[in-house]
Amino acid sequence: MGEDETSYIQADVDLALARVAAGEKKAAVARTSPVHLRTIFRRVKMSADCDNTGSVRPDPKPLMSAELEWDLAEWIAAKQRCGMPVGRREIIAKASAILAVAMERRMPTRSTP
Repeated sequence: MGEDETSYIQADVDLALARVAAGEKKAAVARTSPVHLRTIFRRVKMSADCDNTGSVRPDPKPLMSAELEWDLAEWIAAKQRCGMPVGRREIIAKASAILAVAMERRMPTRSTP
């Protein structure tokens, strides 16, 4: 299976793939180049699989930037070093406060509608 790939010069394979990417039909490229049609199909599929590593439906962008997330992690680590572990409620409150300052909007409370 890998024998046909090793007998080609890499430049020939790259040129054939570039021609296919430019819109030329795979069969026409295989007829006019030393690279077999099966190898062209396999390489095109491999490159398509490598390019499509992301999910089909991307997740929403995170609200908190990486820098703010790092600051929150540092705050948690500092509290733990002082012997004051923080729970989920404290972490959510701190993250909300950080986001409120970053987005310059006031914090929602129970009394605000």
